[in-house]
Amino acid sequence: MPASIVRAGALTCALYAVPVLAIVQVVPAERLTGLTGFIDALATVFTVYGPWAGPVGGLAALAFLWVLVANGLTWVMASSRTQAAASLDGGRPARPGPGLGPDRHPADRHPGRRRGRHRHHPLAAFAVAGDDDSRYFSAALTLSIALLALANLVVFPALVRLRRSQPDRARPFRVPGGPAGALAATALATGWSAVALAAALWPGLGTGDPDAHLPDGFAGDRLGFTLAELVPLAAVLLATSLLARRRR
Repeated sequence: MPASIVRAGALTCALYAVPVLAIVQVVPAERLTGLTGFIDALATVFTVYGPWAGPVGGLAALAFLWVLVANGLTWVMASSRTQAAASLDGGRPARPGPGLGPDRHPADRHPGRRRGRHRHHPLAAFAVAGDDDSRYFSAALTLSIALLALANLVVFPALVRLRRSQPDRARPFRVPGGPAGALAATALATGWSAVALAAALWPGLGTGDPDAHLPDGFAGDRLGFTLAELVPLAAVLLATSLLARRRR
């Protein structure tokens, strides 16, 4: 497992850094955006193919669509599998009942069983974006980043908390350096997560003209962008607190 993590980390850095570096070298800075930077880079580079630029661009577009589909499926499968594994481990909110005997609700005797179909509609993002694709993309992408950063604000401090609350539990992997090493790793990771969350919710944080850094589709609409992010985040926090209270 440690070797796999190191290999995956190195590959991830390379596979992200090389394309981004290529885009930055090809596309002028004033044309770089999170929505069209990659497409602009392809259009600029493929001009070297002359009359073959169209067919080559079509093949690149198909490959790009395949990558997007594969990436989306991976995210959906990972999040669903995480919930299933947590349920099998007893980590889901249980319905009130007399216990684990036959009188308990059947769903609680098999909490990991997959039942029915669950549909998720990004209604809030559509309501904010209307028919503006760039506005919808910006709202959805920023919200996903903010949710990941928000989760990490709880995940990383758990290392120090569990070291103190359950010091005798067997751990196959440990952060070296004892309590000081755990505290340093937690502070670094949590700090960067806090910076990422703040920068996602307030684009242009720390710059002289923050409004110039608003995402595509939200130019001059700081209030609309902020509400598009804070309202869903508040709903997630409220639902989480209600589930945690019910579980207790």
